[in-house]
Amino acid sequence: MNFLDLLILIFPSYVANASPVILGNSLPIDDILGFKLFGKNKTLRGLLAGISSGILTSYLLSFFTSIHPVVYMQVGILLSIGAMMGDLLGSFIKRVLNIKEGQPFLLDPILFIVVALILAFPLLKELLNLYDILYIFVFTYFLHIIMNKLANTLGLKSVPW
Repeated sequence: MNFLDLLILIFPSYVANASPVILGNSLPIDDILGFKLFGKNKTLRGLLAGISSGILTSYLLSFFTSIHPVVYMQVGILLSIGAMMGDLLGSFIKRVLNIKEGQPFLLDPILFIVVALILAFPLLKELLNLYDILYIFVFTYFLHIIMNKLANTLGLKSVPW
């Protein structure tokens, strides 16, 4: 797959992962559950906003992809849910390892895309090869770092990671 096709393919997961930073300030999921699993920065509104914005992005991009629109929407839904699951998994792992909230974690830049790709793999296995997947990981790692620094500079995040 060429770069633009790969970017369009995985873009819903990027939008899902980034949206809670802008749309998420609300009741922490931990408060709803009654115990600490994810930390105060993981909110119900952020989770729902991430999934919803990723799905909306899938719908909008389905008109511009070479993939059948229905298949692309299915992939986008799975990527959006997977991105948010990966983000929550990263927060959970940080709690288990006793890493403070807001501290950098080795898996932060890529765990969301790993889980997103795993969840969508049944639909992606015919579309992506190993080089595409490696390219997505490398690109995502650097894009995540750049976007977090930008979000911090703009005052959307309190830390640059």
